[in-house]
Formats: sequence, C-alpha cells, structure tokens
Amino acid sequence: MNPLALFQQHRAEFRGRPVAGFTVEVFPDLCRGTAQNAGEEGWIGFAQLDPESAGARIDEQVRYFARLSQAFEWKLFDFDTPASLRALLEARGFGCDEPEAFLVLDLESWTDDRSAAPPVRLEQLHDDDGLRDFVAVQEAVWERSLPTDFARYRRELQATPDVTSFYCAYCDDQPVAAGRIEFPAGRSFASLWAGSVRPTMRGRGVYSALLAARLAEAKARGYRFVTVDAAPMSRPILLRKGFQHICWTYPMRLRT
Repeated sequence: MNPLALFQQHRAEFRGRPVAGFTVEVFPDLCRGTAQNAGEEGWIGFAQLDPESAGARIDEQVRYFARLSQAFEWKLFDFDTPASLRALLEARGFGCDEPEAFLVLDLESWTDDRSAAPPVRLEQLHDDDGLRDFVAVQEAVWERSLPTDFARYRRELQATPDVTSFYCAYCDDQPVAAGRIEFPAGRSFASLWAGSVRPTMRGRGVYSALLAARLAEAKARGYRFVTVDAAPMSRPILLRKGFQHICWTYPMRLRT
C-alpha cells in the first residue's frame, strides 16, 4: 500500500484512542496524553500544525506540561506538518533521541513459519511474577533501571486485560526475551512494543519466535495490520518478515 495513505489510516484510527493511565485529548491539530501517575511521561503526537501558528502551539504545549512539572515526548513523524516542525522544536530546546523506523505489516500476506523452534519456552504473562521477569529483561537489555514500568504494566494488565498481551521467553527457567502487543478495540492496527532479547541469546531465532507468537495472536483476533517503531537492531529482521517501511519517527524531548 501507499505509505502516506497507510499512515493516514493509522493516524485516523489512533488519534484519541484510550490509553490506560493517561488523559487523552484530541485537538484539531494534535493529540495530547497527560500521565495520571507520578513519574511517568506525557506525550504529544500526530501533529498537523498550521505553519503560521506552529511555534505558538509548541510553546503552549511546553507551558502546559511545565505547569504540571511533567516531562513529555513529542513523537514526530515524517508526515507531520509543517515540514519545518523538527526545526521549530529544536529551536525551543528539544533534542531527538535515536530515530526509529515506523513499519507496518499486512497480516493478510503473513504466514506463521516456526519450523525451526529456538531453545526457549514462550509464555504469555498474566501475573506480577511474569511482569517482573518482563521488566528484568528490559532493564538488562537497555542497561538502565525502569522503575515505573512494572507499575504501569501491572495497571494495564489489571485494568484492560484484553488490550495488551505480554510475552516472555525462558531458557532454563530464566527470562531471556520479552515483548508486548497492544490490541486497541475497534481498530484494524495492533502495535508491537518492547521486543528485547538478552545479548547472550541473540542470533538463535528467539526474537523471531517472540515476534511470531504476537503476530499469530493479532491475526487470530482479526487485526489486519501490525505496526512497530523499529530500532536499528530489529529493523532488518522485521523487513525480512514482510514489514513495510512507512516513514521515520523521531522521539523529541526537551533538553534541560
């Protein structure tokens, strides 16, 4: 499909969708999520700003989150407007974390091929012990503490158990890989998040097995598409699996 058309369909479906733990507001020119829990970040996304007032709108969002003393991410896509939006953000002190590729898979063309099973046991997680394993993998892979993640995931699992599925891969009963997938109601797009494999287990098909389990669930639930913000390590694998590159996305944050 045409990348712009597919992105526009995704944007139309996702603007304003409920997100556990956030107050989501939809404005004509952007979408804003305010974290309801201390220590978590808010966000801005899907900006379609008027060129004449874009700078003022950015300033309004900065002041809004400053009043709340809440950090936030401005999630910028190539298709956001105006074309100068990144420069306008940078002029106001925003810096970009590592860009990611926004990819989409059409599940109608995907087949589940897990003929070469890796030496792991895949489990869908339903309790606190499983979520602790999930976070432990993330912390090991990203080499940093993620103190709010367990509470956020626990809240999601309890409040909306049908919306997010958490998976963990185990080798000798030790968690070695993790990933989740979100299933927003009434949409055609599911979304992959946090696919992580400990360095000692890479190159053995673990990431592909974790991916296949989540894609199989999305297909069984009747979703047409799956999206992912792909980092450099996962991008080549996902493209080989049939994902289409739609655009780049840039996580922009104020530098203090």
